[in-house]
Amino acid sequence: MTVVAGGVPYLILGGPALYYWRRAGYHSPLSAACLGFGINAGLFAVASVVFILLEGLQDAHKVLFFAIPGFMFAMFWCAGFAFLYNRFTRLSKEVDQHDQPQ
Repeated sequence: MTVVAGGVPYLILGGPALYYWRRAGYHSPLSAACLGFGINAGLFAVASVVFILLEGLQDAHKVLFFAIPGFMFAMFWCAGFAFLYNRFTRLSKEVDQHDQPQ
């Protein structure tokens, strides 16, 4: 259930964030990992506040149980996206250059 519930916010917030990150001209997988960490930190803050308001402080450790792997997953996912995006765009530019007549 966590994968399904966590995937939707990552697509809604992480996808556009990576799109604008790329449009801003950033290329480094490390900067993408930092972006993923920041997005997850924002989601974690909102989820923590909502959970504490609904459930109280006695079960706040449950949020940390899901947040800690989420921080790592978000950073790896964003860094992997940046690496693959840079790799595929570089390859497509090389193919386009070879296809042009001399």
